[in-house]
Amino acid sequence: MIELSNFFLYATLTSIFIASFLITLEQTGLICYLPFLKKLYAAKEKRIIEGVLSEIGVKKMLSSAVAASQIKDTMLYDSISVDKALREAAIKGSFKVGKTNPFVTNTFWDVIGHSCDPDKSKLYATFLASYWKKLTLEQAVEQEKIDFVVTPKEGSPILGYEFSKRLGVPLVLYSTTPKFLYNEPLDSKSRLISFSEHFDSASMPGEGQTCLIVDDSTTGGRKINEMVSRLRVLKYNVSDCLVLFEPLGKRPGARDVLQSINVKLHRVTIKR
Repeated sequence: MIELSNFFLYATLTSIFIASFLITLEQTGLICYLPFLKKLYAAKEKRIIEGVLSEIGVKKMLSSAVAASQIKDTMLYDSISVDKALREAAIKGSFKVGKTNPFVTNTFWDVIGHSCDPDKSKLYATFLASYWKKLTLEQAVEQEKIDFVVTPKEGSPILGYEFSKRLGVPLVLYSTTPKFLYNEPLDSKSRLISFSEHFDSASMPGEGQTCLIVDDSTTGGRKINEMVSRLRVLKYNVSDCLVLFEPLGKRPGARDVLQSINVKLHRVTIKR
């Protein structure tokens, strides 16, 4: 497998080869027999070239590579290592999981508790970052450029923090209950006040920015559904949710709920 650090070298050499090939075809007159290449060679304006590249997916591929290169972890995604690490967080018994229509399971995966260990939280975040890089390179995500990460306070905020560091973007925390009650007319409420009611951040992200939801897992999707609604009211773009594991057993599950609001659920592994 090609290391990401060498990707741009290969891309540059490939570009030089293609350019030399096109010039040779033009000089020999053979390019007239290849309409698509003739169209590419004749394109003079940047927007025309970008349009042609989009037709063959090159522009999208390069955009994905650039987005993936911003992720600091280069460790390859390994499902066996993930499952081994999660087994350490397993609690055996009979449990009801989920606040709305809970389902019964014989294993509770206490990732939140184990994330209190600095080494384990970094390991979990590395798994997530590696998997997100893989998805980005495969063009399997809805939004490649992420401006900030958002994680529920009631979820796994330590994991969200460690992941945001690897992505190199700010972290925003979400609370289902408001931090305060606004004591003035609602029509006087500023955007900052609306944001601060349910979200915590060092600074409020700008309107129109794109966020990635990150958590240890999601069961029924209720909490994330509510969070997505508040994010969209604040004019943020949200279309992807990344979790360490997806528990199966509940129907409709989080995947169904998120799909209904146009959010794609990505999970590193599945747990029953």
